[in-house]
Amino acid sequence: MNNNLRSSFKDDKITRPTKVDVSIKNAMYNISKIQEFVGNNITIMPVIKANAYGSYLNERLDFLNNFNIVAVAIVDEGVFLRKIGYKKDIFVLNQPDTEEIEKIIDNNLIVGISSDHFVDDLGKFKEEVKVHIEIGTGMGRTGVHPKRTEKYIDKIKKYPNIIIDGIYTHLSSADIDPEYTKKQLKSFDIAVEIAKSKVSTIRYIHSEASTGILNFNDEKYNLVRPGLIIYGYYPDDSFKSKIDLKPVITKFYSKITLLKEVPENFSIGYSRSFITKRKTKVATIPVRICRWI
Repeated sequence: MNNNLRSSFKDDKITRPTKVDVSIKNAMYNISKIQEFVGNNITIMPVIKANAYGSYLNERLDFLNNFNIVAVAIVDEGVFLRKIGYKKDIFVLNQPDTEEIEKIIDNNLIVGISSDHFVDDLGKFKEEVKVHIEIGTGMGRTGVHPKRTEKYIDKIKKYPNIIIDGIYTHLSSADIDPEYTKKQLKSFDIAVEIAKSKVSTIRYIHSEASTGILNFNDEKYNLVRPGLIIYGYYPDDSFKSKIDLKPVITKFYSKITLLKEVPENFSIGYSRSFITKRKTKVATIPVRICRWI
């Protein structure tokens, strides 16, 4: 394998004979199809949380540098991207803990916010911090209630170091409930109009992840945040007629480390989850890191 294609895990730390082939070419093909689907005026912000959905493309600058902004789930994922040399915008999808504010500032991260206490703690610092306001339109977890949009913006504007760079929401049911999703988007539209009337620094407005992109794309907003579909996974087989995707994880290799034969009615695994119905050969196969192709 070419040295330039190695993972950040050093060879002396890899102890299992396992490889997963990951195709950057296929990832970029999927990105091109997503761009074609949403239109050239829409910015793609790839979600690369959880080691880029197990593909470890979050370790590849030649992949990351195709984008002006990428999304992660937690602050430490953003810190990792800075350590490997990614210099463009990094957006943390979930509001972090206040104890992480120094990391956010030191690594020039953009964060999603929706609580008053986080704004107050962020405002104690002198350094500039960019934020995206999350509007809670129906996911039910985090987000500012749409009716509080104006009040929340007024609170943020009390702190000159906090720059409102974006506004967004999460669609909870874009795959199964179009009517509910339309209600979410209607609520979000109201919040967006309020934000636009009060804030001149907004660059990005976004609501659509993979399913939302495929079911509700109308170029109303200017950024999308695909996750699953970048890596070639369809949220449902019904989407195959809408967009052509290629699998990013292309092959899995491993070696059998133990092979044995067991009799009929032999239990295997925790909770005896499998009982043999006949004499059976059982193999133990390890799982480990990926390689890129």
